[in-house]
This record gives sequence, C-alpha cells and structure tokens, in this order.
Amino acid sequence: MAENTGKKSESREKGDEIVALSPKRERFCQEFIKDHNATQAAIRSGYSVKTAREQGGRLLTIVAVKTRIEQLEKPIAERLQLDAEYVLRGAKTAFERCMQVAPVVAFDPVDKELKEVVDPEGNKVFQFDPKGGAPYLQLIAKHVGGFNDKTIVTFDDASNFAKMLGQIILKYVPEEKIDACSQEISSIIAKANE
Repeated sequence: MAENTGKKSESREKGDEIVALSPKRERFCQEFIKDHNATQAAIRSGYSVKTAREQGGRLLTIVAVKTRIEQLEKPIAERLQLDAEYVLRGAKTAFERCMQVAPVVAFDPVDKELKEVVDPEGNKVFQFDPKGGAPYLQLIAKHVGGFNDKTIVTFDDASNFAKMLGQIILKYVPEEKIDACSQEISSIIAKANE
C-alpha cells in the first residue's frame, strides 16, 4: 500500500548520489537519530501507532533512509569525536574497572562511617564483577577479530578460555580468594551448560 507523504523534500547529497526523501521519511530520519527507537520515531513522524513498529522496521530497510540517517549522524559523531577508538577505549576502561578487586565497604551505624568489611577470620572481603566485564570483553574481542557470532565453542576453545580466565583471576583476585572465585566461575559455567 502506498503511503500518502506529500511532496518530495529537498534533495540530499551523499558523494555523487542524490537522496530524495518525502517529508514524512525525512521527519522519521530526524526523529530516529534522537533515540534510535524506530517505533517511536515512526509515531513521532506521523505513522499510525498500531503499525508504527512495522513501519519503523520497514523504513530502516530503505537504502535512502539509511543513507540519510548516516548523513545526519556523521557530523554529530565528528563533533563529539566518537569513533571506534573512543568506543574501544571506553570498553577497555570499563572492563578493567569491572575486573578490579575492590574492598567491600558497609556503613557502620555505631561509628557512623563506611568501613571495610571483614570475614569471620578478620580478613578483608573483596569483590570484583566478572559478569559486568563480560560484555566489554566481548565488544573488544569482536572488534579485534577474536570471534564472531557464529563461533562454535569446541573443547580446545573452552580450554583456551579457561586459561585466559585463570590468568585474569591470578592478576586481579587476592590469593586467599582464588578458590572461592574459581568455585563461583565453575558454578556459573555449570548453570550455563544446563
């Protein structure tokens, strides 16, 4: 079914290509770059609420629309200096922060201050967030060609992963917590294999 979109908006250039969009599609592109939500962009552009999800998805498959969105986003990325290096640097920082061993602190109501938590034997309690670090490590690995979404894990791959994880644990986990950390990871792997 053809959509009633009125006149073509002003032509847009991309290199030697001319991209002409209807006013409704131009509005969709302008709205889409705000939040990258195709359904909401379609609604804000005047498409029916009932069909906005389908329309938004369909519009994103149109080459002229994708080209216009790229044209609108490029100067923003340049102005903010957003590029692959920026993203990877952020991912690396976030991963390293998740893997840092940090002392657990809690509020002491008697002294009315934060204090480091100790276990029953008087040892300081530490924590790190391997689950939080996983998405960042995955993003970095994808960028450097470490794996793709179609990778099939074999025993050798799992063994190499276990060795890498072991190196991370030895680097970031205090010696007295290594056994507990290893048990937790084994438990996570067992649950994932269920």
